[in-house]
Amino acid sequence: MNEPLETIEELISALDAKPSLPLVFDFGDGKLERGFHITELRSARISAVDCGGRQDAWDETVIEVMGGYGAPMAADKCAAILRRSLGLIPTLAHGRLIVAGAPGTGPARRASARVRTDEAEALVLDLTAESAACKPAQEYERATGRRCC
Repeated sequence: MNEPLETIEELISALDAKPSLPLVFDFGDGKLERGFHITELRSARISAVDCGGRQDAWDETVIEVMGGYGAPMAADKCAAILRRSLGLIPTLAHGRLIVAGAPGTGPARRASARVRTDEAEALVLDLTAESAACKPAQEYERATGRRCC
């Protein structure tokens, strides 16, 4: 697998590289492959404070997808939808890329994406669900080699 896709522009580049292949979203425990719908694209500015009282801010671009919409979508059609959306909301280009959705009727979850071509000749976005993390504890462990709590 390649490096994680960090932005919507990186995703568009990956789609452009294999325009005729069907696009599949693989959540690890299920796939959206028999057709999906991009329900929404969101651009958000996040302001946060961690448990150590430190403030942080970042931009996110969320692509929300839902399955069950007939025929698979080719990569070039998805790229066209993303380009049109960028034209309407230019800030979509600035955020860290997040895919939100789930296979079947399960609850939607947020995930980062990596792209690959599988043996069935599909362009697959391998999705890794986000997990909670304590940034001060991670920094302490990196600096000392010990857990803080």
